[in-house]
Amino acid sequence: MKEDIRNLIDISRKVGAYPEFVQGGGGNTSVKIDDDLMAIKASGYLLKDMKENDGFAFVNYNDIDNYIKNDRISGNTEDEFSNFIEGKTSKINGYPYLKPSIETGFHALLSYKYIVHTHSVYSNILCCSFEGEKIAQKLFPDSAWAKYANPGKDMTVVIDKVIKGKKSDVIFMQNHGIITCANNSSDVKKLHESINNKIIKHFNISSDYKLEEILLDIDSVKEKVIFPDQVVYLLSEDLRNTTAGLETLYAYDYILKKIMKFGLTPSFISEEDIDYIENMGSEKYRKTLIKK
Repeated sequence: MKEDIRNLIDISRKVGAYPEFVQGGGGNTSVKIDDDLMAIKASGYLLKDMKENDGFAFVNYNDIDNYIKNDRISGNTEDEFSNFIEGKTSKINGYPYLKPSIETGFHALLSYKYIVHTHSVYSNILCCSFEGEKIAQKLFPDSAWAKYANPGKDMTVVIDKVIKGKKSDVIFMQNHGIITCANNSSDVKKLHESINNKIIKHFNISSDYKLEEILLDIDSVKEKVIFPDQVVYLLSEDLRNTTAGLETLYAYDYILKKIMKFGLTPSFISEEDIDYIENMGSEKYRKTLIKK
């Protein structure tokens, strides 16, 4: 188990070190340790800050997988499903007992040992544009595409449908991010890197991603939402001025400008979904953990 945890921490820190891949507490990673136990990034924690004894939770992923596949999830509200996931959290001696990621459901479903989910700005050029699905299929014919759903229960239901139709180690998530999967830690890191590099090459993007101060029309930021964490970090003035908020603001600006530059059409999240995300209990919890 210790080797699996070390690999998880290594993956998390390496991916989390790049704000072009994850912003603030976004993204998540997991490793399936045996037939029942999975370690997954804890809610609100930063990938880059994970340690061998902190920053992740243990869950019984087999019970979660069976619950979803037996369609017991369909009658759940988001809070009920979140409570179910928390009820499957395991206390392991020597490790803290933490709240698992809001995306634990789809990690449990995916039949690979290592899962990496990021909010890569490069992948999100595709995921946040109407033309992105066709481009993704052209560049990555073996990949899958998940239609937009709100984080948590709804996204888990969509991923369940996607993998029933097509098993893939790469899933593009509309208006959200990317999932990469493999059965060893080296392969999952290489896969995540290669996917992003191919998108960079396709659009001939220069190595210009660096955080810097930007000026944006805040009304536009509030109205033109392209991914869920924009709601979490940018609709509140207090959170906009945190490191997580600034990273998210720059990612939003970068993605939208690239979409327009490449002649694509941005895809925005509906007002109904924005309101839903704002009122999710799990997202409110994440906000309490945001550091200045």
